[in-house]
Amino acid sequence: MRGLVGLLSATAEVAGVPSGAAFSALTAGVTPSEADRAAARALCTGSNRAVWLGAIALRHPAYAELHALAAEIARLAGATLGTLAEGGNAAGAALAAVTPQGGDRPGLDALAMLRSPQRAYLLVGAIEARHDLADPAAAEAAFAGAACVVAITPYASEELLRHAHVLLPMAAFAETSGTYVNLEGRWQSHPGAIAPPGEARPGWKILRVLGNLLQLPDFDYESSEQVRDELRARLDAAAPSAAAAVLPTAALPTTLPAGALDAVAQMPAAVLDVPMYAIDAVLRRSPALQATTIARAGAET
Repeated sequence: MRGLVGLLSATAEVAGVPSGAAFSALTAGVTPSEADRAAARALCTGSNRAVWLGAIALRHPAYAELHALAAEIARLAGATLGTLAEGGNAAGAALAAVTPQGGDRPGLDALAMLRSPQRAYLLVGAIEARHDLADPAAAEAAFAGAACVVAITPYASEELLRHAHVLLPMAAFAETSGTYVNLEGRWQSHPGAIAPPGEARPGWKILRVLGNLLQLPDFDYESSEQVRDELRARLDAAAPSAAAAVLPTAALPTTLPAGALDAVAQMPAAVLDVPMYAIDAVLRRSPALQATTIARAGAET
């Protein structure tokens, strides 16, 4: 965090443009280091300038402050501000409105569902609380106290067997068709590479059947392509540029209260990072990857 303040001061110095009034309390008395100035000179030259926020920044409790600082640095340097979204299809999930939208689309995010225990939980995908959720302790307590926990998953782990009342076998990612949306906003569809084993079925099919059994509307799709095409049509009708709208690629006006930097916990990156071979259930189950130096080092932290 303090490194960004130094870079902000250096960028204002190199660009010859003062930072916004909201940042004056942060930069007052800050002398940029030579490394800050070198980074600022590199950022202020060239034709393709960009400031990117990655997964560690997105997970940080002070993300709003980090975003504000990054946006101001990008503005001063005449650069583009962007984020590297969490997960392989975060842009697609946002386009499909799977997060609470407010207004006529109320709801709770995942952490709120755990900290305000629900009567029942439906876990979709190979979700393992101690690896995949931000507050594993809250998840353990919520699942233990729920009347019903249903897990749609390719893996019957000991953790799921302990909490789930029902396990529904789901096809792994390579065993089902689907569509990813990358950070450019490009839609990339693929077929299943192989049929799922036994009674396992693609996740969307399981959700469709559950919707039918519960007599819910709009659960009559026959293929993942049909789901994709309907979503694409709705987005195109709402705004032709909707695919790029979820990707913040422009410097945004921000207001950062004085003293905000000291008001947030200074968390080391190791606390926020997820080792590269522990990011999903497939990688966590690879003996070869778990035997690597990188995986062993991550397990020790």
